[in-house]
Amino acid sequence: MVERVSRGEVIAFRLASHNLSERLGTGELLAAAGRCGTLRSASMPTGVRLLPPGDPYIQTRDRDTIVEKPRQRDVWKMVGAPGTILAAGEIAGTWRARRKGHALTMTVAVFGSLSDRQRSVLRDEADQIGALRDASDVEIEFDGG
Repeated sequence: MVERVSRGEVIAFRLASHNLSERLGTGELLAAAGRCGTLRSASMPTGVRLLPPGDPYIQTRDRDTIVEKPRQRDVWKMVGAPGTILAAGEIAGTWRARRKGHALTMTVAVFGSLSDRQRSVLRDEADQIGALRDASDVEIEFDGG
C-alpha cells in the first residue's frame, strides 16, 4: 500500500529524481519512494529559475502534479510555448522574451505572487538570459502578481 504524501514532497522528490520519474509511472515512482523513505528525507527546493520552453521538467506525463489545472493552458500551448518560472519548486508563471536591437524585453506572467527576493533573483536570471542572447539591456514587464 502506498502512503499518502503531500504535493510538496512529490515535487521535491521529482526534482531530485527526474530521470527515474521519466522511466516509471507516477504510482510506481511513489511506491518506490515510499519503500526507501526518499520522500520524507527530500528537502523542499528553494530559489527561482527561468526554464526554457520545452524544458524536460515540464514535459512530464503527470501535469497535475506540477501545475494546477486552471493554469495548464498557459504553460502547455500548441504553438509558441512560453518558458516557465520555477519558484520554490513550483511552476509560478510563464515568460516570453523578445528582442529589439540590442535590448531584450521579457514579459513575465505570474500565477500568484512573487516575493521581492524572488523578483530580484528572477531579474538576475533574466540578465543571464540577456547575456546569452547578446543583449546590452534587459527589461522585465510583469503581468499580474
